[in-house]
Amino acid sequence: MQKTIVFALLSLVLAGNGAVLEKIKVYSPSMKKDVPVGVMLPDKYFTDPGAEWPVVYMLHGAGGTWETHCSKPVMFFADKEDVIIVSPDGAKTSWWFDSPVNPEMKYETFVARELVDYIDKNYRTYGTRTQRGIVGGSMGGHGACWLGFRNSDVFGAVGNIYGGVDLWDFPDAWELKKVLGERDKHPENWRTHSALAAAAKLKNGEVEILSMVGTEDFFLKGNRRMHELLSSNGVEHTYIEHRSYDKATSGHNGLFHAKARPVMMAFLGNYFRSGKGQIAMAHAPLTTRYGVKVVKAQRGETAWPEVVLPPKWKLVTGDDGLTGCDVRDFYFTVEANGTDEPPPVVVLKWPGVKTSGIYGAKDIKIDGDTITLVPVRKNAPPTLYATGWKDGAIEYLFHHHVEGAQHGPYAGKPLPLNEIKAGDNWRIAAGAMFKRADIATLEKTDGGFIRLYGFDSNFPNRHVDHPPHFHIMLEWGGWSNNNVGHYVLDGEGKIEKNNFLLMGVDLKHPKGKYYVHKRGERTEYRGRSGNVVFSLDMLEDGTGLVLKKPGCEKEWKIASAKPVESVTFSERENSSSPWVELASYSVSDDTVAGLMEIAEIANSKKQTTKVFYDPRTGALKSTEKKFCSPTVTST
Repeated sequence: MQKTIVFALLSLVLAGNGAVLEKIKVYSPSMKKDVPVGVMLPDKYFTDPGAEWPVVYMLHGAGGTWETHCSKPVMFFADKEDVIIVSPDGAKTSWWFDSPVNPEMKYETFVARELVDYIDKNYRTYGTRTQRGIVGGSMGGHGACWLGFRNSDVFGAVGNIYGGVDLWDFPDAWELKKVLGERDKHPENWRTHSALAAAAKLKNGEVEILSMVGTEDFFLKGNRRMHELLSSNGVEHTYIEHRSYDKATSGHNGLFHAKARPVMMAFLGNYFRSGKGQIAMAHAPLTTRYGVKVVKAQRGETAWPEVVLPPKWKLVTGDDGLTGCDVRDFYFTVEANGTDEPPPVVVLKWPGVKTSGIYGAKDIKIDGDTITLVPVRKNAPPTLYATGWKDGAIEYLFHHHVEGAQHGPYAGKPLPLNEIKAGDNWRIAAGAMFKRADIATLEKTDGGFIRLYGFDSNFPNRHVDHPPHFHIMLEWGGWSNNNVGHYVLDGEGKIEKNNFLLMGVDLKHPKGKYYVHKRGERTEYRGRSGNVVFSLDMLEDGTGLVLKKPGCEKEWKIASAKPVESVTFSERENSSSPWVELASYSVSDDTVAGLMEIAEIANSKKQTTKVFYDPRTGALKSTEKKFCSPTVTST
């Protein structure tokens, strides 16, 4: 690639005149064309010819050009943070990926490979990922996340200013059809080319991340979804939502970008100097919060109730995890400045809507359409909707899913019903497998509990599990020591991989370190002694798991080619013996009636265990028969 200088702004200027802009064109072999690029060089670049420099790649938004960021305010940061800033042209609406429908649009290849290679060869850069960051706003925020998450070998830090990170919500905007095709005809393009999809595959520690968005921004929901997704996957990052007294400065515009830019550049500068993108953030005055959940008597879309609060108290808005309304609940959080404030009297006016339960409150009075209550639950509403029970050292927790009550990354999209059904089947079969293998008491688990948990989609306590998966855990000490298996499911309910977290004092392993175990690989679960209690081998085709115990030839397996329908449990005497099928399991869940039914077929005989729970809260009420001897416990 040859360097073509279109115009250099006094490249031989004397020191002290500030950063210099070079306007160049870089040839892209993948697109077979020259791409305009602005390169902003700090003043010191010319006074110290032996020095090398970190590089920030700054991506413009939809409708912008390479010149968008080639301005004095941006060039100021080249000097302030001692970095080279590179501003490429993104063809106004490329969205910074390789288009699956237009072979002439390959902007991921261009930026992440061709341009980075060119800059490192033609300028004095460090040429390492730890001295290279990427940042952008709007379409550029999407591009920074897409490129940074997918090319962590190239970029060490990612900055996102109000990025359009979930493209699914905007099928007719910003010429997206030209680079993805029509959404109804090419839905897979839209699902796989959003930055949200790239975030789902990110592992903790791969890149440093800072996201900033205003509470009046039309991309707010997408940024929240990405924040919840990264949080649920254990990916450490910094997420800032800014709410201003002036709504204009909390929206999608240059005013917000101008406020966010210094924070972004400080974040990147800190990363280049220390390896951590730490930033100093001011905190609002300490507050007291209370949360309440109100369950509708009849499910369906309704308007929000009017919430009347006494002076100094306000409703927390702008955070779907704290306040929201869906087909089954209205849950809300109120706050006031000051610590340990006594709870206020709250009045809800909800014409035409009857309720079946109110949780997290006392002194409840209902008079027609008016509800008066006093909150008692601090910090967050009680939104957990799950049923759990114990069987020796085995603990089950089934999250219940309601169409229209999904939140976080599931909001506005169909529920993953196949993954939900398959996940329930996998865990019931796993429980039978552990009992058969005699790993079901604290004596046999090295003092740990085997927790077989599902995933949630309805924002219990601000947490949503994404992508769909089920958990097989070995844990003790109140979560302080844990082997956490996240078995991710595909659309057929088969097991794609295990995002395995090993953490704790006893395990001598730091919290937050994930290992991705792929199909055909083994996961070892260790007890408090540090010894392996059991291991699970994932089958090559994702159709099951094989359980092994140290020093034992016998093996056990849960497997299914169609796990949405049922999962079969088998055993064999050793690795050379044939498998013998023992039982198959299928779970159904009626969230209106509050009834789970577990069907077990063994020796050609079928028996069904009925698990009754409170359809408002998920609390276990009773069971019929004893598939796994559940005992009633609070959830």
